[in-house]
Amino acid sequence: MNKKICKLTMLLFVTVILVCSASVVFAEGIINQNCSVFFSVNGGLYQKPFSLTLSTDLENAQIYYTTDGSDPTENSVLYNGSITIENRTSQPNDLSEISGVSTSFKAPNGLVFKGTVIKARAVNAESKTPIFVNSYFVSDDILTRYGVKVISITTERDNLFSKQNGIYMSPNYLESGELYERSAFVEVFDSDGSCQIAQPAGIRIHGGASRNYQQKSFRVYARENPEYQSGGLKTFESDLFDGTVTDFKGGIITKYKRLMLRNGGNDWDKKFIQDAFIQDICAPLDFDTQGYRPSVAFINGEFWGMYDLRERYDDQYFRYHYKLNDNKDVAMLKMSSEDGVRDILTLEEGEEQYLNEYLEHYNWILENNLKVPDNYETACKYFDPSNMIDYVIANVYFKNWDWPQNNVVIWKNTNPQNDFDDRWRFAMLDNDYTLEANGKLNTDNILENRIYGKDQPSTSAKGWKLSQLFAAFLENDDFRNETIRRYNDYMNTIFDKDILSLRLDEMYNNISHLVAEQKSRYPLSMKNDNRSSIKSQINSRETTARNEMKETWGVHEMVNALFISDLSKGYIKVNNIELCSNNKWQIKNPGNYSAQYYKNIPIEINAVAENGYKFSYFLINGQKVYDSCVNLDMSVDETVETIFEKTETAKLISDSIVIYQVFGDGGKTDAIMDRSCVQLYNPLDVPVDISGYALQYSSTVGDGWQKFVMPENSVIKPKHFYLIGGKLNSINARIKIDADIYFDDMVIDNKMFKLALTKNSEDINAKATTAAVIDLLGVVEKNGDSSIDAYETVPSYGLSKQKSLIRVGFDTGNNQEDFAVFSFKDASDEEIKEKQPHKHDYIESPSPSPIHTDKPTPLPNVSYTDTEIKLENGEYWLSTKLTNIEPGSSVVVAAYDNKGVLISIQIVKSTDSNINTQFTSNTNIDFFKVFVFEEMDDIVPVTDSELVEI
Repeated sequence: MNKKICKLTMLLFVTVILVCSASVVFAEGIINQNCSVFFSVNGGLYQKPFSLTLSTDLENAQIYYTTDGSDPTENSVLYNGSITIENRTSQPNDLSEISGVSTSFKAPNGLVFKGTVIKARAVNAESKTPIFVNSYFVSDDILTRYGVKVISITTERDNLFSKQNGIYMSPNYLESGELYERSAFVEVFDSDGSCQIAQPAGIRIHGGASRNYQQKSFRVYARENPEYQSGGLKTFESDLFDGTVTDFKGGIITKYKRLMLRNGGNDWDKKFIQDAFIQDICAPLDFDTQGYRPSVAFINGEFWGMYDLRERYDDQYFRYHYKLNDNKDVAMLKMSSEDGVRDILTLEEGEEQYLNEYLEHYNWILENNLKVPDNYETACKYFDPSNMIDYVIANVYFKNWDWPQNNVVIWKNTNPQNDFDDRWRFAMLDNDYTLEANGKLNTDNILENRIYGKDQPSTSAKGWKLSQLFAAFLENDDFRNETIRRYNDYMNTIFDKDILSLRLDEMYNNISHLVAEQKSRYPLSMKNDNRSSIKSQINSRETTARNEMKETWGVHEMVNALFISDLSKGYIKVNNIELCSNNKWQIKNPGNYSAQYYKNIPIEINAVAENGYKFSYFLINGQKVYDSCVNLDMSVDETVETIFEKTETAKLISDSIVIYQVFGDGGKTDAIMDRSCVQLYNPLDVPVDISGYALQYSSTVGDGWQKFVMPENSVIKPKHFYLIGGKLNSINARIKIDADIYFDDMVIDNKMFKLALTKNSEDINAKATTAAVIDLLGVVEKNGDSSIDAYETVPSYGLSKQKSLIRVGFDTGNNQEDFAVFSFKDASDEEIKEKQPHKHDYIESPSPSPIHTDKPTPLPNVSYTDTEIKLENGEYWLSTKLTNIEPGSSVVVAAYDNKGVLISIQIVKSTDSNINTQFTSNTNIDFFKVFVFEEMDDIVPVTDSELVEI
């Protein structure tokens, strides 16, 4: 036989064997999650073409890859050299030319922008790697072309575009539920090209009537999928909304189970941003809104248009926003329309019992007159009145004519163990039909129409279900007055026409450079993106809203008010509007704020002092008022000036922060808490800036402290905690630490250590006797041990991976007496909730409040005479005469309540041997204590025996 033919035959034989082997492995082979396919360049945004190389650590393996979104198989391209990654726009359109996606399909105007998606997998004779995915977008102007988030969806073509099963095709796009979810891989790139998300997901079509549009909305679900790299995650974990989405305590949310890519909804063919604009304006109000970020999306590398990246309301949304223990702790209802039938109430999340509970509460309210105070009090236990007021105001002001018979979300926390109450609340949803943007109301008074049922096309003579509920609450005078008060406040501030117009322009300008490409991709999209119609509504809305209030509630006469404050010292809070700089209410001139208020509708004012200042008095129409909280009846015009005065407590304050609780997990994975932590406490009535402070730690004798320095803007509020978290060691721990700050290299021993809080990051000596030390805790394994060389008088002991040390009272300078061991192992959920370390937003303070002192030092022979306390203008005045004071000394007089909590401090300078001093407090003063020092930096506190009862 010819040798060449023989060799060729052998080669073909080997090739057939390899192909057959690969085919079997692709179909049945074990997925080796420990091996990978490595890309020489990560997915992202690139200005120039480049060569991409692939490699694998799976032994004796070959790499197969695809560029069309399909999963690699034995029929895919066998990798044998570098892949050129370049701008593919010149290649023919593919997915964007499929016409079956809409009955009103119109092909793109020309070629659409295209990226490159690489899906790769390595296989050998026994196993295969997971599929690895990277998307690349190449253009000279790519970093400025979009300037928003770039979202790449990679999926099998048939998942979306198969006539039989493709969820993007007619009529399948009208379907919903798990049967119409398809597997995909989702990447989210920030505007600078950095990758925020790259993980497997499930995708579904989202929306109502907008499903019929050529460009459709998606729901995106985080899914675990062993076919893909790392097997996937149950959540998307990234700050996708750039710090704008926070939980109810102000913490930035970085975990999402589900997301939405919204096509603009019913505003798709107009301005595209109607809903996002209204929700953005309403974000400061007392109801939930959905986070928003403009974005563009690609499917299998092909440009798919502008999208709103949004949060989606569901059990997971409320779990993360309200820090609930479980998504099962959520009940969620929706009021919607279906097949032309309006006012349909459905249970979306939770058990059937909660739908029945809602109906029971709803019917009770309609059957009982809320003018009766006891009835109103009961109703407020069922529904949150503050939430309802803001929700009604916003929908009425923005003339939402697709509400309240549709687009309503109602939810509640169902678990009383959570740190949130269990009342029903409303969340804002779908504002495409607002400000008459997409149609007109059949009434001149939306307040009467939507709330009181006038001219409603409802099956009930009393109007839609929620109209009846809102009207019932408005029968109560307190509820109605608060509604009028807030409505007026919002029209004076965030609903101001200039603020609304400016924000509309800002949001439109953020996407204006994308509009041309959007219109080219979808010629029917944004046909009428002129903002003049909505601006016309904005400019006239306050006038029409006030006319509606006059016709409906009879309020119309106004009085003027002027509020004056030196904002460097403090500000005024009017009702719930903070007249301060950089505030969420968009106040034009907060230090000299002028506004109109409805006559005889009272308002409340509060003085808020800045750090280093305290409230002195209000000057109201020329009269001094010493109460820091005042109700004005608004029967006449009012001019209010707030007077603040400087306090000199900085030096004393700096030494007042204490270590309150410490837990050491020792790096154990079975500890009761998921990480080590140190809880600080500020016992004073003024905030303390601890920026630059250091927590210094060591588990051995001698020098070599480990430092954890507090970053800029670390401030502990008055009588609040500050929680410092360490390295995450136990993901299944019973107690999950939610800290103010984390140090990933902080692991505290669960037996013995020394811990010092210092006012700076300078090195301290082994025994922590350095002047910078503010508070010190030494812990040993057993009582009497000498294994730690830094502590206050006597070290504490008894710590374990199930126990923490908690301060039990004043800082007497004895660690063993000042701290008690608490075991979480057998504690009830209620005990754990009370005792576990809390961060800055925890609302309860320990009692007695721990006050830091140095080791007691004998006080010179000071005596107290002529001590008097009196109540005047709502404040307690303390005056006392101190004798035998060294002339020229500075004296600190500190007042305490009957629990030992510090409530006020004053520093005075002596000119002779006697001092007369007085100060005020809103709290009854029961004790006072004296500090004497010659220099501001040399504070010598008295012993507790010097505490004098009044």
